[in-house]
Amino acid sequence: MQTLSIGPATQIVKDQVRTYGPKPIAGYGAGAEITATVRFDDRCGNGHNTFSITADVTTPASRRRRDIEAGGCMHDEIATAFPELVPLLPWHLVSTDGPMHYIENTLYWLGRRGYCDGKPNSPPNLAYARNTASWTDMPEGYLITGTVVSNAKIACVLAERLPALLAEFRAAVESLGFVW
Repeated sequence: MQTLSIGPATQIVKDQVRTYGPKPIAGYGAGAEITATVRFDDRCGNGHNTFSITADVTTPASRRRRDIEAGGCMHDEIATAFPELVPLLPWHLVSTDGPMHYIENTLYWLGRRGYCDGKPNSPPNLAYARNTASWTDMPEGYLITGTVVSNAKIACVLAERLPALLAEFRAAVESLGFVW
């Protein structure tokens, strides 16, 4: 596996959060509300700041339980309730090192590890590969089926894209007023 080295690019921050909402949300009954949480920090303690956008949905019943009705990576619901966050959604789980397991996960979804979806001989998923690599127009020829492009060549192209991708990511993070 190729190791990517970008160099020191950030100040480690333990708690950098912005909250949006609550706002009413349909589909959970009367009085349901959604709150979005945007983070860019090293809350996990792994040595680099990671960006995330998650949500919690509460209802009158869940509030009485002091709990939530639903939560997590609810990007469709976040996009509906908080359209201003839509441009930031692609950066979910990207860190100052790049997208999570950038090269390995992209190769996995391209079908270049012998399986996808955790099952042997399952088909590759170009949409997931594009999402993993934050590359919306990744060539279809990178899929394992019907191509002669090598894994090493794809890994090299991904590595070459990373500095520009990180610069775009940094601009998005700093647009929120977060410390990079």
